[in-house]
Amino acid sequence: MVQSIRETDGLTQEEVATKVGVSKQHVSDVEHGRRRVSIERAVRWAEALGYPPAHFVRMVAQEEIDAVGVKLKVVDAA
Repeated sequence: MVQSIRETDGLTQEEVATKVGVSKQHVSDVEHGRRRVSIERAVRWAEALGYPPAHFVRMVAQEEIDAVGVKLKVVDAA
């Protein structure tokens, strides 16, 4: 999630880290699946990067669902 958004916005890991208030290593760990972003943190990151929080929350929720192997698709109800 973070890597595709970062690359679309033309940002480096360091720039994202500065905007969201974490280390560059933390961003790298998230991008490589070594760490997950909580829904609470997804809201803060979305706001820091100028995205609607619901967009990030949907992606994080889908990643969590996929990680446990449940066949369920998160969709936008709006």
